[in-house]
Amino acid sequence: MPKPYPSEFRDDVVRVARNHEPGVTIEQAARDFGVHPMTLRKWLRSADVEEGARPGQARSEASELREAWKRIRLLEQENEVLRRATAYLSQANLPGKRLYPLVTELAADGVPVAVTCRLVQLSRQPYYRWLARSVTTAEITWAYRANALFTVHADDPEFGHRLLADEARTSGEPMADRTAWRICRQNGWWSAFGRRQAAAGRRPGRRCMMISSDATSPPRDPTSCG
Repeated sequence: MPKPYPSEFRDDVVRVARNHEPGVTIEQAARDFGVHPMTLRKWLRSADVEEGARPGQARSEASELREAWKRIRLLEQENEVLRRATAYLSQANLPGKRLYPLVTELAADGVPVAVTCRLVQLSRQPYYRWLARSVTTAEITWAYRANALFTVHADDPEFGHRLLADEARTSGEPMADRTAWRICRQNGWWSAFGRRQAAAGRRPGRRCMMISSDATSPPRDPTSCG
């Protein structure tokens, strides 16, 4: 795209074209300055408008109108960011990194990243780093393990986390039992035969000590059972 002519050059061309000698056409004047005749005619019309000799919108008014439209557009974008951010945050108490998908969604809808990050108080550079690698290898591994555990849990809901981990390892997703427990706990996947919760308002009693038949065992403490 060619660069616009400087305003000083335009003013000089218009002045010379207006004061041209008799017999000199617009085409000749435009050719002398190396511009297209249609361009020169447009400059002449704009000059007449600026001076009030012709009805129309002056350049200063057009510039103010463009600035006003920019401000209106920015206010609309800010309102959209605040509206969607409020709805997004009302779902849960999310850390800052979890807002990055919202920034991406708004950018796809035409809201600049700078506007969204400014309103939700995020830094752009960490967001762009996250965007370059939004899903880490550890997160992908975690997702595959969770998917394997869920599949086994759906087929055998009575299995505890250890049996689920065994089945997941058999299917090709190796993991420690502790990892399986963390994934199940995070997603609320419990065995159908899990222990019942204590009744509301009641504290569980203390364990009873095992009594050994060995004569050297210490005598039973009557307070050891709840």
